[in-house]
Amino acid sequence: MEQFYKSFLENHEERLWRLLKHATLHAVVVASAFFLFFVTTHLLNLDTRGVKHGLAIFSAIFLGTASTAIFHEWSHLIGAKLGGATYTIPRKLGVFIFEWNFAKNSIAQFYIMSVAGSVGGLLTIFLLNGMLPEFSMKYNKTVLASAFSAFVLGAVIEWPVLFRTFSSKNPYAELEKTTPKILIASLVIAIFSGIVAFQVVELFA
Repeated sequence: MEQFYKSFLENHEERLWRLLKHATLHAVVVASAFFLFFVTTHLLNLDTRGVKHGLAIFSAIFLGTASTAIFHEWSHLIGAKLGGATYTIPRKLGVFIFEWNFAKNSIAQFYIMSVAGSVGGLLTIFLLNGMLPEFSMKYNKTVLASAFSAFVLGAVIEWPVLFRTFSSKNPYAELEKTTPKILIASLVIAIFSGIVAFQVVELFA
């Protein structure tokens, strides 16, 4: 029994350490995105025609998509925690911060985890809207449209899986149907949605 608890504590500490490394990386990415946006929209002074504008647009898109993608994944993890799900934290750093255990988790836990990701992605748009500096209003719309585009990308990939799982009761099998062709189509839909969102914001701003 003593050996069991010792092993449990060691695994728990290793898991927390891995999660901390993921959190640190993602915090650096989001902070860097905000800093780049601030520099390109306010501090940078380039005389070359179009260069500053191009960099500002790029930084706005990066800020919107990166922030939404990261908060989307952390919201998935929050959903997994709320549902009492079983998962592992991978050693490899990246966007994905945990690996779902399909064998041990229930359908209900899968839905809680999945829906939480979409909720987090949507909330990121409102969070960004309240955090963006007023001096960059010209490019804030691009940030928000990009964030909405990233939210749509997650939705068009994940929601059909949730819908099909209602019937099949097999989320793993439904996820396996997400082919590269579907991912490309989802990306096109997301980009188009972002363009439409930008036009709507322009119209009512």
